[in-house]
Amino acid sequence: MSLAGAMVALVLFLWCWRALHPLPGDRALADYLSFSGVCLVAGGMAWAASRRCPGSPGLRSCWRLVALASVACLSVGVFQTGSELTHIRPDSAVADLLGLPFYPLIVRGLMFLPRAPRTAAERLRLHLDVGLVAVGGAAVALYVVLGVVDAGWGSETLRSVILIPDLLGDVVLLLCVSRLSLARPPRSTYVAMRALAVALVFYVASNLAHCYLVLHSTDRATAMVDGLSIVAIAVLAFAGAAQRPVRTPEDLSRAAKQPHLQGLPYCAVAIAFGALFFVQRGDSVAQLAPTFAVMLLVTLVTARQFLTQRDLLSTQRELSHLSLHDALTGLPNRLLVADRADTLLARARRHQHPAAALYVDLDGFKNVNDTFGHAAGDELLKEAASRLSSVARETDTVGRIGGDEFVLLLEQASMGTGPQLVAERVLDVLRQP
Repeated sequence: MSLAGAMVALVLFLWCWRALHPLPGDRALADYLSFSGVCLVAGGMAWAASRRCPGSPGLRSCWRLVALASVACLSVGVFQTGSELTHIRPDSAVADLLGLPFYPLIVRGLMFLPRAPRTAAERLRLHLDVGLVAVGGAAVALYVVLGVVDAGWGSETLRSVILIPDLLGDVVLLLCVSRLSLARPPRSTYVAMRALAVALVFYVASNLAHCYLVLHSTDRATAMVDGLSIVAIAVLAFAGAAQRPVRTPEDLSRAAKQPHLQGLPYCAVAIAFGALFFVQRGDSVAQLAPTFAVMLLVTLVTARQFLTQRDLLSTQRELSHLSLHDALTGLPNRLLVADRADTLLARARRHQHPAAALYVDLDGFKNVNDTFGHAAGDELLKEAASRLSSVARETDTVGRIGGDEFVLLLEQASMGTGPQLVAERVLDVLRQP
C-alpha cells in the first residue's frame, strides 16, 4: 500500500514538473519507458490483490482481469519504446489496436465484482442514475473529439475508423465509472473501487485527448496526454494495493457507508446542458429561447427531485436507526446484537482468538414498575444502559435484548483484561445508588 502510494505521488510530481520545466533529452522515450514501468507495477499490484481475495472468487477474477488489462497497456508501451529505440516513428494505428483489449478486460472484470442485494426498485433507480451519468459524459466526450471534425477525413479515414472502437470503449468505461461511483461496495473493497473509478476517469480523459490529436492532425499537448496515461495506470496500481484481504465471505458482508456521490446524476445533466448551450452559442436569441426554456424546466424538475430524494434519504436513515436500536435507551436491539455477535464469532474463528459475551439481567425490575410507575422504570433502564456503556470500550457492543435484559459483546481488546474483570466492573457500576 505504501509502495503504491509513493509511486503515485512520484508520478504526479514528475508529470507536474515536466509540464512546467521541460526535461532535456528524448522526452518521448522517457514517457514510454515510464508508462511501461508503471503498467508493469500495476499488473503486479492487481495480481497480488487477486491473491489476497481467496474468500471471493468473483473479486479474485476481477483483479486478474485488471492485471491482464494492465498487460495490454504494457504491450502499447513496449511497442512505442521499441519504435523509439529503433528510430522508427511508431504507428498510432498499431498502438491503438494493441490497447483495444483493455476495454473488454476491464468491463468483464467489473462484472465479477460482488454486488449488495437490492430490491427491484433500487436496481431500477441505480440503472437510471448510471445511465444519466454515462449519457452526460458521453455527449461531452463525443463532441470534444468529433464535434469540430470536418465531414471528410481525407487520408486519415482508416485511422479514424480504428478510433471508433476507442470512442465506444470510452463510453462503456464511463458507464463503469458511474456504476463504481454510485454503488455501495463492501468496506474491504471501498477504497480500491473508488481508486479504480478515478483511474478509469484519467484513462478516458487521456484517450479522448489522444483521439482529438489524431483526428485533428496536431501534436500539441502530447506531453499532457502521455502524463494522463501514466497517472491513470499509476492510480490503477494504487487501487490494486488498496484492496484489503478477503479470506472469507464474511469479509464482504459489511457494506460501507452510503457514498457521498448521489448528486452525480444531476451534475451529468448540468454538464450535458452546458455542452448543448456551448454548441448553440452562435445562434440568435429566438433560436436559443426553446433551449433556455427546456433547460429551466429540467433544472426545476431536477431541483424538486433532489429535495424529494434528500427527504427520503433522511427518513430512510431514521427508519434504519429505529429498526436496529432500542427506542428507549438508544442501544442496539436484539437484531443488531445478533448480527454483531455473528461478526464477532466469525472474526474470532478466523484469527483464532477468544470471544466473550456478558448477559445482564436487572433483578427486581418489576417491583420498581409496580411501586413507582413505568416512568420510573424507564428512567432506571436508561440509567442502567448509560452505566453499562461507560464500562464497555468503543469496540465493544452494549445492547438491550429484552425488557430488563442487556448484553455486552467483548472484542479482543477487552479480552486482554479478562471477561471476569469486565463483569466485576459491571456489577460495581450497577451497585451504585
